[in-house]
Amino acid sequence: SPFVRVQDGADPRDLFDLEKKLFPYRFILTPASSNEWGVDHLRAALARRLQSLYSGDGLLEERWLEKDPNGSWKRYLDQLLSSPMPAMQGGHWVNAAQNKALILIETRSAGFDLQAQESAQREVLAAFNDIPHDGLTLRLGGAGALAVATNQSITQEATWLSIINTLMVSGLLIMVYRSGRIVALGLIPLLTGLVTGALAIRLEYGAIHAITLGFGSTLLGVAADYPNHFFTHLNSSTPPHSTMKRLWPTLRLGILTNIAGFGVMFFSGFRGLQEIGVFASAGLLGAGLSTRFILPGLSPPRKGLGAWMSLLSHNPIQRLPQHHRVALCLGLPLLLGLMFLISGRSLFNDDLATLNPVSRLGLERDLELQRAFRVPDMRWLILVSGESEEDALARSEILKPI
Repeated sequence: SPFVRVQDGADPRDLFDLEKKLFPYRFILTPASSNEWGVDHLRAALARRLQSLYSGDGLLEERWLEKDPNGSWKRYLDQLLSSPMPAMQGGHWVNAAQNKALILIETRSAGFDLQAQESAQREVLAAFNDIPHDGLTLRLGGAGALAVATNQSITQEATWLSIINTLMVSGLLIMVYRSGRIVALGLIPLLTGLVTGALAIRLEYGAIHAITLGFGSTLLGVAADYPNHFFTHLNSSTPPHSTMKRLWPTLRLGILTNIAGFGVMFFSGFRGLQEIGVFASAGLLGAGLSTRFILPGLSPPRKGLGAWMSLLSHNPIQRLPQHHRVALCLGLPLLLGLMFLISGRSLFNDDLATLNPVSRLGLERDLELQRAFRVPDMRWLILVSGESEEDALARSEILKPI
């Protein structure tokens, strides 16, 4: 089973599980007084324990009396019970309004293990659908649920954007080249680059991560320019091999600069960046070599690119006088810089919330669930520094509530 526990209320077994894990550390978990082991202090503690033996907790007091005479473990449990707990209704956890039932599901896998979390969520949804639930809805929350929902949202959005991007680029190339064959030939370097990059990762690391394939494929989009440089210089009077031979020094320089730019990630201390660097560098090399040695033998002579190519290559700035062109090239950056300065906005955005892929509705629902479970607010961090480790620990002890 992918689940460690499924709980909708207080379970007496939790007390014994907690005792197995933390009872040996009871003296560390509770604040100690200066005379805790003095004769008078122990006599008073034992007197209180004697009275507790006749209370409803008598069995537990008897269980802990011999190993914990001063009641350190009992004081620790009292601290836990005094902390906020979820509301109860009929022995089950509910939210503050008592119109929603709360169920705690602990998975064996970590919250960032997307595949295991998605499989566990499918089992939960299947179990919910197998029981009568007229008028009831199930809402999943927590780190695992948010991670799976975010991954699905990003995957769907990336898929649609990739399809739209492919259609737009293909449509533009067909209008410019007026040849479906040339557009299809332009895919050869890209496919070669993907295979080469994946093979390099396979040989170096043994397996390729999906995120490496995704980001690496995006970086390989640079290789789409290689065949375009070649196709736009084809003409009916020059063989394709001669055209490639003339363009190759410039094209080779572009390929090497791209490889140098992405290959530097290989020297990163982060495994993910290393994989992306290897994938992109090997892929660009494969795409460049396939453009050089494969495309010239498959490409037909150009019959003319038509008015679209003339429109795209037309530069109206060239029609201006030289002194006007110089003034434009110098004045435009200055104008943009001045507009940036008077905009009054900061240079860097330090709000990490803008990078959060989770929707606002998802964050609000998760915050509502955390409040219902009385989970401590983890959005704030207190940093304690000191001259030594002991000094930092001593300063952190001062911050503890009395």
